[in-house]
Amino acid sequence: MKNEKTNAAHKRREGRILIVDDDVDFALSLVDILESRGYQVEIAHSAQAAQEKVQDFDAQVALLDVRLRRTSGIDLIASLEEIRPGILCVTMTAYAAMDTAIEAIRRGAYDYLQKPLNIQYLLASLERCFEKLWLESEKDAAEKTLRQRNRELGLLNRVGRALNSTLELSQVLVAVLEGVRRLLNIVACSIWLIEPETNELVCQQTIGPHSEVVRGWRLAPGEGLAGWVAHSGESLIVPDTQADERYFEKVDQQTGLALRSVLGIPLRVKDNVIGVLQVTDSEVDRFRPADLALVEALAASAASAIDNAWLVESLRERTTELQARNKELDAYAHTVAHDLKGPLGPIVGFAQVLAEDYATIPPQEARRYLYTIAQNGRKIGSIIDELLLMSGLRNIETIEMEPLDMASIVGEAQQRLFYEIEESQAEILLPDAWPAALGYGPWVEEVWVNYLSNGIKYGGRPEENTRPRIKLGFDEWANGRTANGEPDTDAISDSQFAHSSIRFWVRDNGPGLTPDERARLFTPFTRLGPKGGGEDYVRGYGLGLSIVRRIVEKLGGQVGVESKVGAGSMFWFTLPAQRG
Repeated sequence: MKNEKTNAAHKRREGRILIVDDDVDFALSLVDILESRGYQVEIAHSAQAAQEKVQDFDAQVALLDVRLRRTSGIDLIASLEEIRPGILCVTMTAYAAMDTAIEAIRRGAYDYLQKPLNIQYLLASLERCFEKLWLESEKDAAEKTLRQRNRELGLLNRVGRALNSTLELSQVLVAVLEGVRRLLNIVACSIWLIEPETNELVCQQTIGPHSEVVRGWRLAPGEGLAGWVAHSGESLIVPDTQADERYFEKVDQQTGLALRSVLGIPLRVKDNVIGVLQVTDSEVDRFRPADLALVEALAASAASAIDNAWLVESLRERTTELQARNKELDAYAHTVAHDLKGPLGPIVGFAQVLAEDYATIPPQEARRYLYTIAQNGRKIGSIIDELLLMSGLRNIETIEMEPLDMASIVGEAQQRLFYEIEESQAEILLPDAWPAALGYGPWVEEVWVNYLSNGIKYGGRPEENTRPRIKLGFDEWANGRTANGEPDTDAISDSQFAHSSIRFWVRDNGPGLTPDERARLFTPFTRLGPKGGGEDYVRGYGLGLSIVRRIVEKLGGQVGVESKVGAGSMFWFTLPAQRG
């Protein structure tokens, strides 16, 4: 509010006023008063002179004497508003007739003052005039910004729908580039993807003049502006390519285009740069930070769509292979369909709302919709990652064991679940130190991610407004028994350890599990459904815990759960202790 008043006062000091009065001495006295207060003031002594004056002088307020020679100041209001739309007229008269005041207001006057003028009344009236003009100006600017933002959101939404409608890489690339061209109205743009085998940048798709010449080009690592973006992982704005030594001049030479301005945005999936989105124009200093921010938002969706397209291609190949090797595929397909359907529903629903009503949706609400879409998109990505991990585990018979930095591994797992932890406001309790164990770091991290994710998902009691409270810990383990000598009745693996191991665990404050539910955990592609539901699906333990079991057993350990209804659950796994 303080800033608004300051801005309004600033606008008032720059205010422009036209005085229309045939009393020269009176008009000049007003000029002295108003100019001393910072206003810009001009004088007209007749209606005709006033009409001519506002042709050149951008008056915001007109002080009109009601009784001018040959005309009335009230009759002048309409002509001034026609010549200078938005001008506010304040009438002045020495004759305090109520009907005159009413007529002036009816004809469009903003205020009515009586002569001799009370200076304080006059200044207060002018203050109100400029406050109104300032507020209207701010409103117009806000509406213009909102219209532009709605247009941008609409275009981004259409691109998003196009990306969601296909998982074919070529169609994804074209949809991205067409979206950029519509957003910025530029000469050309292209997508360069990193080839993993050579680490070169390859121009996969481009639109604009001579696209066929550029498509398929290869850049060595770090070469050109695109190479610099891919290597640094940073976006850039180049106002003039002729002044930037990083620019790859071969583009101009072989296309005949004089490209001067460039935007370069890395296409990032998680922490990895997979390519570069490059936007070019022939005009110098064409792009602004706002343009960069807009394209960066699109690039994030583009990278995810490209990655999804790659993942789908990979899944197709892996599915064909698995169909020939594993009868579990029927259950596999059933689980994947259900897992993807859950987060896909909100994505489609909110995207459809944005598509149909984006122009009327407030920005805050639109951001909430987009956040939900992004959040569920991450869930779909996590499901696909888990499926890829499980299929990869089948092809590895043995793994080299190494000492584990468990504190770092747990920290990475928490970082991967950052959004889930923040959203649920889960409390994570860690031990002061971790024991030395043997294993394979990336796999053990996956175990912690699954256990923590389940603890976040099922911890707490929403009906009691209790947030998840998750405690991590460990104890010694030998020959299938904990350090206190008690047998574990929930262990899944039949193998017994002949050497000392360490049991790591995650304890939550959720509703707990029944004995029947505990018995069905860790079974590949099995989920726990609602009591009496008749279908092994709903509560999301099955896929993640089946991965956990495969990982831990390949590392020579066991998995299990201890739980009672109403008393929470403790999921655990064991690893060999590091000797010496």
